[in-house]
Amino acid sequence: MTTAAPKRRPLGSYIDLPPIREVHPPAWFDRYPRRLTTAAIVLGLMLISAVLRSRQLSGQLWFDEAGAVGIASHTLGQLPGVVRHNGGAPLYYALLHIWIQAFGASESSTHGFTLLCALLAIPAACWAGSSLSG
Repeated sequence: MTTAAPKRRPLGSYIDLPPIREVHPPAWFDRYPRRLTTAAIVLGLMLISAVLRSRQLSGQLWFDEAGAVGIASHTLGQLPGVVRHNGGAPLYYALLHIWIQAFGASESSTHGFTLLCALLAIPAACWAGSSLSG
């Protein structure tokens, strides 16, 4: 009795996966202008992010945040030299310096600046994604 050898797949072929159905937005999206629904989604994401991130506003500074506060505590004229030796984003340190001058260098205010940067990154990322993908 001879048994047939199992059919071998060529190298690099993938396992057969079930087809992925197309995903479409809900029908009620069509009633509103596209910009309005996109803005609502981005604002919703920003709200969820704000709720999740604001729970730790009064916590201790992380190591990198403490270092950033130390660098931003220098004068604006000294910042380019300090950033050159430490590395990093000079615009971030300049904005953090201005933030510290306005709101202080406490843990809560520093976390507030980080929260603001994170919230502004959401619409920036959505804009970049829509620019790249159309």
